[in-house]
Amino acid sequence: MIVIDTKRSWTGTTRDWALSRGAILLRLLVARGLPIAAAFAVMTTLLAHLWREVGGGRYEFDNNPGNIKASSSWAGLAAYRTNVHDGRQPYRAYASIAEGLDAYLRHLENARYGAALAQLVADRDGARWYAAVMRAGYHPFSEEALVEWRSIHRRIVGA
Repeated sequence: MIVIDTKRSWTGTTRDWALSRGAILLRLLVARGLPIAAAFAVMTTLLAHLWREVGGGRYEFDNNPGNIKASSSWAGLAAYRTNVHDGRQPYRAYASIAEGLDAYLRHLENARYGAALAQLVADRDGARWYAAVMRAGYHPFSEEALVEWRSIHRRIVGA
């Protein structure tokens, strides 16, 4: 792991953050073979998750919108940040937001979260997906987090 200084990766409006991240996610999902309608539904679900992770871009650092931690086996760039759950931890850092979003999707496709993602693609039930990834350990499960995710998702879909 190569440690770098933490850098904010977004300084614009939350609306522009959502539009830019959503467009990249949509392209990545279509490139993975999802039909456009399914890709759009999955994108809005994931974008609501990312919004919750980084406050609509306000807390997005080092092109890592999924806040993926850097384990000891991570050979790439990492920056240390402090979070309320674990204290000071290394987080992965990416050269571009497209690279960070692709890594986020690969992270969701892994053994821990892959079944929930496959279910989301099949039934497009975002709330079920979000509850499943929280229970699988993406971050601590709470009904409050699920309510907040639903509220964010409604705003994204309505935008």
